[in-house]
Amino acid sequence: MTEVLHAPKEIKIETVDGSIETVEYDALCLVTGASYMSPWKGDGDTLCTMEQREAEIKECYEKVKASLNILCVGAGATGVETACYLKETYPEKTVSICQRGAKFLP
Repeated sequence: MTEVLHAPKEIKIETVDGSIETVEYDALCLVTGASYMSPWKGDGDTLCTMEQREAEIKECYEKVKASLNILCVGAGATGVETACYLKETYPEKTVSICQRGAKFLP
């Protein structure tokens, strides 16, 4: 699931050596896997309409477009792909990846 959130503007992360580092951002992308809502995957007994899905995508797009710094949390296949896409699409933005553990794409 990929979500773009606007709150708070920084997080504290523990680095591999155990120190705590503060990372500031304008948009936070939680990229924790490939599970997502879609017209064919409902939430309980309901299905998203195409109009609802388009509105959700447009809102996400506008938030990312307005951000200067984007932090992707999660460095699995979805997180790395998301970060690369964002940096390729918006080369002027700072795009960072935060990962628990010492390596990307474990």
